[in-house]
Amino acid sequence: MKITKYLSTVLLAGTLTACGDSFLEPQYSGAATSEEIANAAQDNPQGVLGSQLDGVYANLSFMSGTGADNINGHMDRGLCGIMMLSNNTSNDVSLYMDGDPWHFDKQLEYYGQEYIRSAWPWQIFYTVIKGTNEIVPMVNPETATADGKAILGQALALRGLSYFYLAQFYQDTYATSQNKPCIPLLLTDAEGSIQSRATVQQVYDQIVKDLTTAIDLLDGWKRTSKSQVDKQVAQGILSRVYLVMHKWTDAIEMAQAARAGYPLMNVDEAFNYNYQDVTNSEIMWGVDITTSTSLIYASFQSWMCAQYLGYGGQVGAVQLIDAKLYNSIPENDVRKYLYVAPGETYPCQDAQGNKWEIPSYGNLKFKAEGAENFLGDFIYMRSSEMYLTEAEALVRLGRADEAYTLLTEFMSNRLTEGDWEIKRATIDVVQNQRRVELWGEGFSYFDHRRWQFDMDRGYEGTNDHPSAWPIHFQNGFVPWYHYSWRYQLPLREIQENESITEDDQNVIGEEGNQDPVADKITDWSEK
Repeated sequence: MKITKYLSTVLLAGTLTACGDSFLEPQYSGAATSEEIANAAQDNPQGVLGSQLDGVYANLSFMSGTGADNINGHMDRGLCGIMMLSNNTSNDVSLYMDGDPWHFDKQLEYYGQEYIRSAWPWQIFYTVIKGTNEIVPMVNPETATADGKAILGQALALRGLSYFYLAQFYQDTYATSQNKPCIPLLLTDAEGSIQSRATVQQVYDQIVKDLTTAIDLLDGWKRTSKSQVDKQVAQGILSRVYLVMHKWTDAIEMAQAARAGYPLMNVDEAFNYNYQDVTNSEIMWGVDITTSTSLIYASFQSWMCAQYLGYGGQVGAVQLIDAKLYNSIPENDVRKYLYVAPGETYPCQDAQGNKWEIPSYGNLKFKAEGAENFLGDFIYMRSSEMYLTEAEALVRLGRADEAYTLLTEFMSNRLTEGDWEIKRATIDVVQNQRRVELWGEGFSYFDHRRWQFDMDRGYEGTNDHPSAWPIHFQNGFVPWYHYSWRYQLPLREIQENESITEDDQNVIGEEGNQDPVADKITDWSEK
């Protein structure tokens, strides 16, 4: 394969983590053996394994470190970085200007094995998996204390989550791809591990196993912070998995259980940009960011908030809602006022007197607390997502009346006045509500892939900057089946993993080739 360099091979070779045998081996300081550590962990799991679990959470929430200077400090933001990446690889988030576009895969142009975009999710999630794999063999669930079971449950849930993201980046959606090669499946020992590309089915089987086991282990455990994964968060993650797998009944069960006790925010809360505060009644999982933990200019808020001097503000890489999506929101929907209206601008000024304007369609949804520290919490899961998961599954099962009742309850917390204009729940209605409600929260790329939506950025009346149009396609249109939706495995993995060769790589075509490399979903019935 002819390789066009984005970064040099030498740089990539020094930045990416391969899945070699050494990847699985825990590293401990001192003279204690693994057996001794495991015994100590049984007696004092929090003292022995607590810091290891904290490190796993840190890798997921903050800098995971691909090692490339151009993204390590200001792009590689763990799960929030993945949210930014996925936001812009869809129809829903538009780019106002060229600005600093390197932080986006906006053009679906950087999916190839030689690019940092293909390495970035791999690095983040296999780093998390490595950390969880060091914890799992240290806890015997049959004899563990309540604290030990909680640590093991959290580790398994985070491992399941990581494999879920990886499976969606590096292969087509589950419904058409069960037997296709996916990713290496690395567990705590040789038994069950697959250094080569496991099938999609094998990976999803492990994801479901990890999450269901985690749910059992976390039963009755009370977390001390919303930054931790408890039973309901694990159920919420599993609802996402079942949605992708077309297990509609299971998705409903998990979504209902997950959102219990997390009421929807009301209209006033929604209008006042309460989307980045873990105290919000909807927030099921998120990280409380303080002045000591803020990433400041490199933070998620710097990218997403247009009202201060960060990347998404004064620098000018403003993230807009797609014009078509904006126009789909009725006038009595509070979410319409989270964006600057067409033909208008929103004036901003910093403490030094510098002035700029947020353009039409610019988002006001993400608002940092202050210009100096860009305070705003990392939000990973809200109960509104669970409502919309349940609604979609109900429609897929032919239970449209139940879905409509649920959506009517949901919309009662989003309408400023009057009634909801929609009188029937269809899949189009559910999809639209999900896109509007979860805008900018990291779902659009994955939803577009499983729904098999085309990317269309060059339509008449588009508000997307031409620099964001995929350059290999006329008028910024990319069909759902094109190979560029699916990331290639990183070059380093092919170089260092003896179980994977270039022949195992995801298909990539010639420039402009639009021949199908994915299968059409024709059966949406429950699997």
